[in-house]
Amino acid sequence: AFVIQGREREKDLIPRGMAVSPAYFRFMRMPVRQGRLLEPRDHASAPPAAVISESLARKAFPEGNAVGQRFM
Repeated sequence: AFVIQGREREKDLIPRGMAVSPAYFRFMRMPVRQGRLLEPRDHASAPPAAVISESLARKAFPEGNAVGQRFM
């Protein structure tokens, strides 16, 4: 399930997740449209950080910016 803080469960949003290193996006030459890339400070004991696709951002946050939103 994909749950955005403050909303009901989104049944049609089923993202596929994967864990990557901070260098993944640079290595794959994937540009960042908003927000930031993962960094070495984003480790297991740090506050959670996520990078979502542009497609998921449009679907999950049609009202605008996905940066700073919380989801599980």
